[in-house]
Amino acid sequence: IPSDQASPKCQIHIKSFRNPLLFPSPPSFPLLTTHPMRPITAVLFALLAMATTTTGFGTLCQSASRRYPTTHRGGTDPQRVFRGAPRVLPNLHARNETESTEPEWQATPPNLKVAFFGDQGIGDEPRAVLEMIKGWGADGIVHAGDLDYLFMPLLWLKLIDDVLGAEFPYFVAIGNHDLFNWHDRFGYRHIIEDRLFRTEMEDNCHGEYGVNMTIILSGVGTMGTGHSDFIAGALQQTRSIWKVCAWHKLQHKYQPGHKKDEVGYQVYDMCRHYGAIIQTAHEHSFARTHLMSNFEEGTINSTDFTLDLRPGNTFAFVSGLGGKEIRVGNPERAKDPWWAQIATNDHGISYGALLCTFHVDGNPNHAMCEFRDIDGVTWDRFNLTSTPDPQEDKFQAMQDDRPKTEFVEYPITNPRDIFVSSWPLTTTTAKTVNLPVAFSPSVTATTTTILRFRNVRLPANHKLLNAHLQLMGIERPEPHGTEGARSVRITVTRRGTTRQVEWVDRLDEFEPSEVWVSPDLGSLFDDFEAEVETIELEVGGVIEGEAGEGEGAVNVLEAFAWGEEGCLAPTLTWQSIVRE
Repeated sequence: IPSDQASPKCQIHIKSFRNPLLFPSPPSFPLLTTHPMRPITAVLFALLAMATTTTGFGTLCQSASRRYPTTHRGGTDPQRVFRGAPRVLPNLHARNETESTEPEWQATPPNLKVAFFGDQGIGDEPRAVLEMIKGWGADGIVHAGDLDYLFMPLLWLKLIDDVLGAEFPYFVAIGNHDLFNWHDRFGYRHIIEDRLFRTEMEDNCHGEYGVNMTIILSGVGTMGTGHSDFIAGALQQTRSIWKVCAWHKLQHKYQPGHKKDEVGYQVYDMCRHYGAIIQTAHEHSFARTHLMSNFEEGTINSTDFTLDLRPGNTFAFVSGLGGKEIRVGNPERAKDPWWAQIATNDHGISYGALLCTFHVDGNPNHAMCEFRDIDGVTWDRFNLTSTPDPQEDKFQAMQDDRPKTEFVEYPITNPRDIFVSSWPLTTTTAKTVNLPVAFSPSVTATTTTILRFRNVRLPANHKLLNAHLQLMGIERPEPHGTEGARSVRITVTRRGTTRQVEWVDRLDEFEPSEVWVSPDLGSLFDDFEAEVETIELEVGGVIEGEAGEGEGAVNVLEAFAWGEEGCLAPTLTWQSIVRE
């Protein structure tokens, strides 16, 4: 800013980046680092699977011509316009036919220490978690999404640099709270990729697979498509003894709280096929499964203290205690037999991370892990062995137990497919949709929102298993009074029929910047509806309690509508299963 135009009340500090445009040409993925060997920068490398056959919410946000929608986040705050999302494609290369079919498995250096967590935030607790990890002597961190929750990438970067230093290896999978600023000029993706340059891991980012430890950072359930195929292609080519699949969101069965199905089982079982560790977050607690031989069916291979990872067998864990909050558990989920350990707010756990040391006792195939919180309490401890299979066609022999379900989404792609049932048109704009809700149980909403989904069809030879409505939330009223006491009752009706489903949730479950997922709407459809030209859902309901008063009060449930070209639009998801 020219000095004669600068405000004396405003100081602007711009962090210097060595390469402000990391990818002058369209970026290729995966971004793999195989730097000759700083002590850690070469031993951890990431397959950044942001555009990686499970679809996830936000699949239309992946084109260079598309831009994220504008949102005002309630009140009178100025509008924010998000940057365009560059198109990214997997960079899977074919094997050289002259390559040996007997791979040389790559080991990590002895006593390689890696911390795993997600759901961080800004403040004393997130800082304490990072300081605990630093004091443990970590060589790197894998962060499974949701960074600062404030949409302030440089503030988050300052926290990381202040505690760990500017060259500490730090790998991130996108979370739903990172989506809006992911592709900004100085957004999360930019500063994370710049970190690769600062840690000198950029030299060999050309698609060479499987040196030392393979980490796949997937946006499944949050952004992009083709995740399962990408994971398969990447893991099939790796030479690493240790492999990690990291993503943010979950399936309901494999989290200890109240999260719903948001990613499908394909990615879980694809990583299992190759014996890769599965890291998730999203639910703010800790949980770990036993050794599993099928996630979709919930099949346990072993309950031993030592988990033997090999093609067909692995485990999954939820580590969402990076510092944001700690949630209560779901008693029903705690009964599931596949859990080796669960720790939630009910158990008194504090913030922390899963800490794993690889290549211990001189054995490159052996690892030791524990979940430790910032109070010094160890909540879980277990050993790992990894036995990679040299037969590259092993995956083909596993096709009989591949997932039998398919997860398909149908976003609204035309702004004219969102409208209200009465005049005046006060609840919907081209950019946002305000779910028409009234306050107190004695009042009924005077308008309803109509959502029209087009060309909905089941895959061949499938029948409908369940269906859900997904909305990307922007704002909600404050849950006054006893925490979580206010509730929302929304009725979802299929127009042209008498079928309806009531959606009842606590108000605090409608978290801003979160995908609001309805209960199962499968009863609105016939399981044999192979193809439907249009489906119209009518939505309206009630919020318990009185409306807020005063300037800036939010009295609506506001979500993204169409945006531009459907990015973050309301989405109908169908999960189907192969007919017997």
